[in-house]
Amino acid sequence: MPLLTPILQDLLVIFSSSIIVVVVFHFLRQPALAGFLICGALIGPYGFGWVHNLDQVSHLAEIGVILLLFSLGVEFSLKSIRKMSRAFFGLGALQCILTTLLVTLIGKLFGFDWRTTFVWGSIVSISSTAVVLKVLHQRRESLTPHGQTSIAILLFQDLWIIPLMVLLPIIGAESDTTVFSTADFEDFILKASLFIAFVWFGAKILIPKTLKLVAKTRNREAFLMVVIILSAGMAFVSAQLGLSLALGAFIAGVMISESEYGHQAVADIVPFRDIFMALFFVSAGMLLDYRIFTEHLGLIIAVTLGVFILKFTVTSTLASALGFASRLSALVAIILSQIGEFSFLLASEARRYDLITYEHSQIFLAATVLLMALTPVFVSFGPQFAATLGRYDILGKKIAKSIGSSASQLVEATALPLSQHVVIIGYGHNGETLANILTKTAIPFIIVEMNYDLYQKGVKAKMPIRFGDASQVEVLEHTNMESARLVVLAINDSRAIRQIAEQIKRDYPEIYILARCHYIQEAEAIEDLKLSDLIIGEYEMSFELFARVLRQFGYPISSIEEHIHDLQNESYRSLRTGLKT
Repeated sequence: MPLLTPILQDLLVIFSSSIIVVVVFHFLRQPALAGFLICGALIGPYGFGWVHNLDQVSHLAEIGVILLLFSLGVEFSLKSIRKMSRAFFGLGALQCILTTLLVTLIGKLFGFDWRTTFVWGSIVSISSTAVVLKVLHQRRESLTPHGQTSIAILLFQDLWIIPLMVLLPIIGAESDTTVFSTADFEDFILKASLFIAFVWFGAKILIPKTLKLVAKTRNREAFLMVVIILSAGMAFVSAQLGLSLALGAFIAGVMISESEYGHQAVADIVPFRDIFMALFFVSAGMLLDYRIFTEHLGLIIAVTLGVFILKFTVTSTLASALGFASRLSALVAIILSQIGEFSFLLASEARRYDLITYEHSQIFLAATVLLMALTPVFVSFGPQFAATLGRYDILGKKIAKSIGSSASQLVEATALPLSQHVVIIGYGHNGETLANILTKTAIPFIIVEMNYDLYQKGVKAKMPIRFGDASQVEVLEHTNMESARLVVLAINDSRAIRQIAEQIKRDYPEIYILARCHYIQEAEAIEDLKLSDLIIGEYEMSFELFARVLRQFGYPISSIEEHIHDLQNESYRSLRTGLKT
């Protein structure tokens, strides 16, 4: 028991301090990850020195890494990747590769070894999944076009870490006095082949049969233990074959995700993952020497600004070049402008192989903490900045014009005259459904869509669709807005609704504008626009639930409709928007 006392004391200090810091950061609306890092800096050897057994804490923190990558593998969905293939394989892959190459090249120009600069490029290329998802969730923007695009890129970045973790031992071997020979490479290929064979056996035979057998027992503890054994065991096998722990844990998660037990595995392991990941970030923060700010404050600020500018430029330029609208490109670039939590894994592994120096790792830690803390601030100013940038985005407008030419030809070819027509902004589920109904009822319409994949979907369906950002007057002019009967804003983003509605009301003040939003809070944010009509999903869902409950109790349809009408009047009137109900 005395042998366990020191580590228990350290864990007590770590978790007690973490709770205080996280609560404070929550009220400051700052990401918890930055709080964990600062907490580590305060209680670590360079702070108050309250934690003494750093090696043991680091070993426990590695468990968090294994569980994080395992849960990432379980949540990895090939179906969702196919839906976001252009953002995932196109924008995600190009952003990671180009950012890594640019940082490597810049470092070489300043005389650094290519291995060191490659590591820095890899670190900078990755954004923070935890911070971004937290910010998007708080702002209710996860389902918006820029939210979905950002998530797709983050998914690729999370997978990008796997080959990087595999490459570090190889690069580290080259930087050592020993030469990474052909024989070593052949040995690596042999071990990788053995690992692939083992993965195939596990995915096809071992894991499905084991999970099925344990699930039959209906013993939750046994199921949890099997999941932990599989994730840790695969990580162990991977390490024994000379590969990384991260790769093995991720592959174990992917194998379980292919079974019907994946969701339960994530639900059981999430509490342990979050606890150990908090321990990992606190232990990473313990490495941060606060004196680095006084000694290299100018350099830290320069690195922070340089990373932001580089990532914003690369992401926004690539997005525009791939046909994404200028506003969406700018928003995604701002959201992904920080350095992510997986970069800590790369940095710790790189330190193990002496690929980066202690001083460089300190500057990296400091810049990462600053960027994580500043991300909510950057995102809050994102819509205004994106709107301003969109007016001067020559590349984006040229691409939109070239892509939209086929759409304009399609509109001209349709037999329906563009007069007294409906302008549909957005070709998501609601926009598509409305377009199909208008087609059947022979009501003329035209669609404007800024998501290239949805635009292509409309083109294939032979819809009168035009590619472009509806918040730009040049795009609206090509919809014959002056002779339109009404405009339907069938999009999720309340901030985009505001920008588009303001533009339409400014140039076409008499036109009828119908919009939709998910939540009451979103409706309150745009009530000052005085739209012609607004449908609030949260209200309409409650009305439908109410109607179906009354139906089950045998209420006549006329009575139900009367109750619903009263509820609608009361609910929408409370917004004081002057909506027509």
